[in-house]
Amino acid sequence: AAVHDIGGRQILCGYYTAEDKIDEDRLRAQMHCRLPVHMVPQLFKHMTDMPMTASGKTDRKALPVLTFDTGLHSDTSRPQTLTEKKIARLWQEQLGVTGLNRDDDFFHIGGDSLAAISFVSGAEDYFGINMQISDLFEHSELYRLAEWIDNQNASASISKQLTVTGTDRYKITPQQAAHYRFYLSEPDSLAYHIGFRLPLDEKTDRARLKTAIENVIRLEKVFNCYIEKADSGFFAVYDPAAVIRFEHFDNEKDFRRPFDLGKAPLVHLGETEYCLLIDIHHIVMDGVSLDLLFKRIMSAYFHNKIIPQKQWYGDYARFFEGIDFSDAYAFFEKSLSGNYHSIKLPESDTGLEGGETVYYPVPSELYRQMKYHVKAHKLSMTALTLAAYAYVLADAVGEREIFTMLSFQNRSRQETSEMIGMFSTSQPVHITVDDDRKKYLETVKDQLFEQYRYQELPMDMIAENVDISGLPQIDTAFIYQPEQSAAFPDDMPVPQPLDTGGSVMHMTLKISPNGDSC
Repeated sequence: AAVHDIGGRQILCGYYTAEDKIDEDRLRAQMHCRLPVHMVPQLFKHMTDMPMTASGKTDRKALPVLTFDTGLHSDTSRPQTLTEKKIARLWQEQLGVTGLNRDDDFFHIGGDSLAAISFVSGAEDYFGINMQISDLFEHSELYRLAEWIDNQNASASISKQLTVTGTDRYKITPQQAAHYRFYLSEPDSLAYHIGFRLPLDEKTDRARLKTAIENVIRLEKVFNCYIEKADSGFFAVYDPAAVIRFEHFDNEKDFRRPFDLGKAPLVHLGETEYCLLIDIHHIVMDGVSLDLLFKRIMSAYFHNKIIPQKQWYGDYARFFEGIDFSDAYAFFEKSLSGNYHSIKLPESDTGLEGGETVYYPVPSELYRQMKYHVKAHKLSMTALTLAAYAYVLADAVGEREIFTMLSFQNRSRQETSEMIGMFSTSQPVHITVDDDRKKYLETVKDQLFEQYRYQELPMDMIAENVDISGLPQIDTAFIYQPEQSAAFPDDMPVPQPLDTGGSVMHMTLKISPNGDSC
């Protein structure tokens, strides 16, 4: 390989010998699974023979400098139109790349499915269009994406914006309603609690950390709500007088107790001699919110700084009531139609009651192979692992028609990316397992892309508006959720999750990638 600096752009060039020229996309994809992104050549040169030195080594100085005729881009290949330049700027900021050309592919310069979600979310506001994840996959080259954006009728496709309503009372969202109904049926259950401990040592300022946590909790209105029943449904009401304070416990086990959702706040704070304890009901917080919460706690603890949010979950709840889901209903009506019988998972021989959690680190070589397939076939890691999960389920139960619950973070709107609340949704997904691997992966990818489009639609609304009478009972779930991104300094205790002692599914597979491991 050789690095050239031509036209102000650093180019990593790969030279290889072979009988015939190798497809560059496949070559590049295979290298992506074995090398860091910055070490994958951007250009390749097929050569009959390598120039050699007198000592029998490759003569790097004799390697041909690539010109436009042999693959290097000229100035005319740089972004030309205003839209192309805007996209290039967004990709540079998001992916940390420079010197983009108009035929660069989003997924060849470091983009993945998570980066795609982030880009699409921002692009909707930036360009004033309604854009889906599938649109980026179908137009992943910069110039093609620019053409697609320019062809959109911006004035007709601008999505409804989430605005500040000033409300202190809102009708709870369907996601929250599902948790509330479970609470009414099993008020003493801890299954929907999100609890964790913060172990303390001599490096931690206990008093300052307690103050930081109390102040952050107090400023998040969603935590300071209670649920009340009205003729038109259930409502969350913000209580500015809710008491936020730590209670002392001699025994950590005494801290875990059911919530009374009719009283604010929906957060329990406790402390023992050795740790701080926080327990929050799932009705007001999801996994992404947990990451946001700890980032704000660290900001308050280290910098005594809390940035008030302009919008809160109550604004989103009001906005949600106006969303038109007619296209989503039609999609699920089609994908879930038919009559199917329930599948029965094999009985466990562990003898355990309540189940168990098994952690399995994916071997590095297998993970590299997975990333290769993602790059080579323009999949997402979610699609690949979901396809594998369905295949394993099919083998276990002897059925080809597999139904499982699919969880979404549901953060596709720019306004909700930094908002704490209960956004995550679950939807049934129907997968027909096929032994034709290529066809099967394409089918799962298309299915997943469609459901990405409608990820705001929760299961309760599907059940209310779509005929799912032929749907079997679903007792399995699939979750793809990268490990939380909050980085904890040495003098900040790392949260340790508290066991809820329950589960709502017979089996759940959770995929948690973290950089080069999973």
